[in-house]
Amino acid sequence: MIRRLFEQGTEASCRVADNLLDRLDADNLSETVELIDHLDEFTHAYITCALWEQSEMDSDRSLSETYDIRNIALPTLRKMVEDCEEFQERLSELIKLGPEPRDWSREEQAGHDFWLTRNRTGAGFWDGDWDTEEKPDLGKQLTEIAHEYGEAYLYIGDDGRIWD
Repeated sequence: MIRRLFEQGTEASCRVADNLLDRLDADNLSETVELIDHLDEFTHAYITCALWEQSEMDSDRSLSETYDIRNIALPTLRKMVEDCEEFQERLSELIKLGPEPRDWSREEQAGHDFWLTRNRTGAGFWDGDWDTEEKPDLGKQLTEIAHEYGEAYLYIGDDGRIWD
């Protein structure tokens, strides 16, 4: 994303890219930019859902109201990407069997539901959207495997970054 803004070459796009770079962890800038630039739909939706679903400490405000992916500490971002890659590798064939959602791609819906399901939020793979006539237990299968990853909680560290 940042690289594309610079490539556009307009003054406004370069200013936006500079602002993004200012918010990134300077010590790990190149790796952070590389990770963000290469997120697939599944992983991007997973991270977006995590920021939306988690609240700031002592507040009802969603993290996404104040923070975004650029505020995630590199070790946490790495772990999120690794979990998403592994989940997709294990379950890509099952995910392909799911119905195509109306508003998102199947991969985006799966990333969103992976976060919700692993954290047992009350929505996700198990709520019926994934079951089909051909595969009536698809949601249950995806849920069982998502639960194997355990729960993950985000918090704001003393450094102002988002950690797991």
